Parts: sequence; structure tokens; C-alpha cells
Amino acid sequence: MVSLEIRDVHGDEIDDVVRIHNQVVSASDREYTIYSSPRVAMYLRAIVAWPILSPQHRIIGAWNGQELVAYAHYRDLGCSYHLNHIAVADRWQGSGIGNRLFQHWEAEARSRNYTKLSLDVSINNTRAREWYIRRGFESDYSTYVFSREHDAIEASNDGNCTSGLRIQGWEAAEAWQRAFGFSTFGIHEDDRRWSVGRLWTKYFQLDAVPSEEAWHVLKVIDSKRDVLIRMRAGTIILSNDDSLRLTVTRMMRSE
Repeated sequence: MVSLEIRDVHGDEIDDVVRIHNQVVSASDREYTIYSSPRVAMYLRAIVAWPILSPQHRIIGAWNGQELVAYAHYRDLGCSYHLNHIAVADRWQGSGIGNRLFQHWEAEARSRNYTKLSLDVSINNTRAREWYIRRGFESDYSTYVFSREHDAIEASNDGNCTSGLRIQGWEAAEAWQRAFGFSTFGIHEDDRRWSVGRLWTKYFQLDAVPSEEAWHVLKVIDSKRDVLIRMRAGTIILSNDDSLRLTVTRMMRSE
């Protein structure tokens, strides 16, 4: 077995983390994540440089000498200890390194007294899902990701249509967008609220179907962005303009 050092990743090593991630994860899958941003390394550096500000995150790596060959990123979701990503460089695939990082994550969860582990996997990634099933994970629920192109978004041009809406967290979102290339803000309308993400320059991302007024706000903010809507299983396609892009399964294991 190869002798490896497993330890926390430092800020000056983050570029290698991004390199491995982009090597292993296809561009089409990265498109719907923060890794679509060319500035994602700046965000990851901030996580490891100031852990007191992001205590829920941890990024560890496996080194063969001076070479980073794999990494894992996990975080506290409150109800579970969640595996964000685990990736092994191509030429080290099949060497057991991924399993060692996985075991490291399990051990840390136990040391922190978590009773549940969680992770997300594409429904099309049969190999990964079967690997997790063999380790005791079960499907909990699925999330569908629909998209609508900006040209298909119809919104009222009535100047009064946004009078009852409020945008929350806009200044912070603008700062994040400039620094990291992704951000989140809220749109409020009476007792309804939408969490709106921005992924680089291509997508808005919402957690529910917006109202006509909320559609209008998105068009005003950036008329060129397409919209992604993430919905739990059981939700039908919104209209003929919407396309199913991705189905993600949340897998869980109780300790």
C-alpha cells in the first residue's frame, strides 16, 4: 500500500484541490455548482485560512510526498455530517485512497458524535451510488433540477408589479459575487420567500417556483441569466419551456 499523509489542506494548496476536482468532475456536472466559477479557489482558500469563520467546513487531502493525489470536503449540516465532495486524481483511481478519505470522514463524524452521515450523488452515477450502498447508505429523497432559458422567461412589465417585494442580503451578495463568482440573496413577497443563488454568469438558482413578480425581479437584475429551479421528488415540470437537467439523490446513513 502506498504510504500517504492525510491532513488538512492549506491555502496555498487549494489550486491543486480545484485541479483534481475539475479533472474528475465533468464540465457539464460542474456547471450547476460553485465550481462553475473560475474564482472558486478564492472561496476555498477563505474557508481554510479562517476556520473560525467557517467552522462547519473541513477540507482534507492525501499526499504522496509533495503531490496532492486526492481530497475530501465535508461540513456540518446540523442534522448530519455531510460529504460535499471526494475526488481522487485520475492516475490514483483504484488505489484505495478514496476509501481512506471516506474512512477519515466517518471517524471524524464519530468523534464529533454525529448520528447521521449524508451525501449527494447524481442518479446517473450508478457506480458511485452502488459504492455508497455497500457502505450502508440508503436513498432519502431526490432533487430535480429544471432549467428555463432567459428568452423563455415571461414577466409582467407593469411598473407596479414589484411594489410588494423586498430583496434581502443584496449588498452582501454583490460582494460575494465580485469576490467568488457566486452568491445568494432572498426575494420576499408577503409570506413567500425564495432563496436565489447566482452561479458565475450563467444561472440564477431558486429553491421554488417564483411568482410572476419574482420572475420580473430576476429579469431586471440580469436579463441574460437562465434559471435553475431545484425541487424535491413529486414536482412536475413547470411548463414546456422547462427542461430536466439533473436528478440528485440525497443518501443517508445512521450511526
